[in-house]
Amino acid sequence: LAALMKRYNEVGITSITERSSDAKGFRDYQRLHAQGRLPLRARVTMRIGTGDNSEAAIARHIDGLGVKYGEGDERVRVGPLKIGIDGGALYGTAVMREPYPATSHALYGITDPTYRGEFGRGQGLTAEGVTNYVRVGNRLGWQLSSHVTGDRGVDIVLDAIEAANKERSMLDKRYNLIHAYFASAETAKRAASLGAVVDTQPMWFYKDGDALMKALGPKYMNTFIGVKTWKDNGVTVALNADHMQGFDPVGALNPYHPPLAMQAAITRRTQGGQVIGPAERISRMDALRMTTINAAFIGFEEKKKGSIEPGKLADLAILTADFLTVPEDQIMDIKSYLTIVDGKVVHEARGR
Repeated sequence: LAALMKRYNEVGITSITERSSDAKGFRDYQRLHAQGRLPLRARVTMRIGTGDNSEAAIARHIDGLGVKYGEGDERVRVGPLKIGIDGGALYGTAVMREPYPATSHALYGITDPTYRGEFGRGQGLTAEGVTNYVRVGNRLGWQLSSHVTGDRGVDIVLDAIEAANKERSMLDKRYNLIHAYFASAETAKRAASLGAVVDTQPMWFYKDGDALMKALGPKYMNTFIGVKTWKDNGVTVALNADHMQGFDPVGALNPYHPPLAMQAAITRRTQGGQVIGPAERISRMDALRMTTINAAFIGFEEKKKGSIEPGKLADLAILTADFLTVPEDQIMDIKSYLTIVDGKVVHEARGR
């Protein structure tokens, strides 16, 4: 873990949100920091199970986590709760409003023409259980998040937020919709009205857009990871990596090189060179905001970091090229010349 955090520094990363952990994981980060081996800031999400959908069981589970929301300090802090709603677009398990198109059946191994994805990934989750999770978590003062990829999955989460909001306001809770791959103006407006934010990954578009275009077609792919649709309809969007496997920033199964994510969102060009859904392109400044200040915003940290201003934490990266002026296809080649966390140099490029 310590070695990976150093690799993150090399591409200019000064903060992460660990998206699937527990109390032990949180203590591991704290221990690394105490040993002087944590060269960035970590906000640690607590994943909770869905074995029992009742409010009482969910409350017991949350109370038994062993940590409290916001526990920690500016270097390592407990972040939101997280629940898994569905699978993923890459696996054909995202929960969709309509059956998967016939063109996708061979890729995903689908034999049922009415198949619409896997709600709850076989863990016994129900729509009522999602609502109970949101109600209880909100009641106990936690920020909340969901792994949710399909359009129907997002509907289910927004229904739950709407129901919980009637009991206790959710409008300022910045509910994190993690992934939310299939954007639409209607859904985006509804999410914005409920104070939800989107945390998504253009890396997947870059790496897998060509294969998914053959499977899902333009109906779905033109707005796949459609960050412009979310943004234009009032939703705050953060770009991230969803990094899980591999140490190479570009070659890993989940690339974590920030300029690559920004290039994909700016150009809508895949690794194979195909431009899919050009209407979803965003400006360079929007991409930069989504990688910095918006990412801070979704964790209630925009007053501390996300921009270089007096009074904020001294975290920044000096890049090897001007992000705003290099040719679009060279954005992903930008590296960090110098990375600074809390005023200390944590990475300096060789051959300076």
